[in-house]
Amino acid sequence: MDDMSRYAVIDSANTVVNVIEAPSGWTIAGKTLVASDTAQKRDTWDGSAFTTPVVSVPATLQEQYAALSTATARISFIAQQMGLEID
Repeated sequence: MDDMSRYAVIDSANTVVNVIEAPSGWTIAGKTLVASDTAQKRDTWDGSAFTTPVVSVPATLQEQYAALSTATARISFIAQQMGLEID
C-alpha cells in the first residue's frame, strides 16, 4: 500500500474546502492538492502558505441580555435624576 499523506483540497477561490489523507500523486479534477500538516477547512492558500481567516464571534445571548439590562438601568437612573417616572 502507498504511503498516505495529509492534503488540503483547494478550490478555484484558493480556499481549503477539505482536508484528506491520500497517496502521493493523488489528484481531484478541478481542485488543487497541497501537502500540509496544519491546513484546516476555510483557510486560504496564496500559492506558498496557508492563512487562517479571523472570525468574529458574536456575543452570546446571556452577554446581550446583560448589556441590555445595564443600558436599561442607566436609562432608569438618568430618568430618575431628571424627575421622570418610568413604569
